[in-house]
Amino acid sequence: MKKIQPALPDIFLWMICDNKRVAYARLAPEDILYSICQSDKGKNYGKVQTLFLKTPRTSEKPLKSSTNAKVQVFLWLGVEDQEQQIWKQLPTGYDVPPSLTNDLKYIRYNGIV
Repeated sequence: MKKIQPALPDIFLWMICDNKRVAYARLAPEDILYSICQSDKGKNYGKVQTLFLKTPRTSEKPLKSSTNAKVQVFLWLGVEDQEQQIWKQLPTGYDVPPSLTNDLKYIRYNGIV
């Protein structure tokens, strides 16, 4: 029996220092997928997640698993037409921008609940 190949590639979050990839986290896209159909939504869409970044493998160094960083991220994967749904999922205390733009790098937490 053949395995079904996923339609979406895995998502990698990299920590870069001095132009080198020093740590990463790997996420399954179906976990953060947004859909208007409740049964198709990912288990972590619209949630703040805590990720522990791991050391990448290199050919020069032996594989030694370690944690390099802990990050909290809010990830959402969906179509542009459903953009307004992103902000409805964002926890209270964040400054909500009027819309997504290509130059949006972060969403600021103001601590006001």
